[in-house]
Amino acid sequence: MEITGGREAATQGEAKEWYRQFTARSASVALARRQVGKVLERWGYAREDIDRVVLVTSELATNALVHGRVAGRRWEVRLIRVENGCLVEVSDANSRMPQRKTPDEEDEYGRGLLVVAAVADGLGHRERRDLGKTVWARLSQSVPEAPERREEPERREEPEESAERQKREKREKRQKREEPGEE
Repeated sequence: MEITGGREAATQGEAKEWYRQFTARSASVALARRQVGKVLERWGYAREDIDRVVLVTSELATNALVHGRVAGRRWEVRLIRVENGCLVEVSDANSRMPQRKTPDEEDEYGRGLLVVAAVADGLGHRERRDLGKTVWARLSQSVPEAPERREEPERREEPEESAERQKREKREKRQKREEPGEE
């Protein structure tokens, strides 16, 4: 999947949005992951989808922190809930656009965008009006948003169970008739 320069059109249906700025500290990536997970739970996403969006957020946030850091500037995460999916945007103050490269086998870093490209349905970036850039990823939901709740079908007795129940009821009636009345 290639990284494209424009923002993917992804605003059909009812959209919900969440936005948060973070300080340029390593602990802020973990905080972003936790908060994104909680937001997606409130929005009713399936666990599998939450895990994928959190993974993408983590990779893009780490890139913003490592490659996009500008002294005194924050980075931010925006989630946009769209029909059948979610758009994750991570913005930082550095104008240098991401470069996707293939790391050597021994390299410990450099796989973040490859991971995002493998998990996301779309990946791209754009310049920001004020300063810096936004890197975005679009992810589809694997499970319908609000699956219809099916009621359990009424349990039917098997013929053998029905016959046994009828015999038991007859026995109980007969026993009641045969019992001597209280005086």
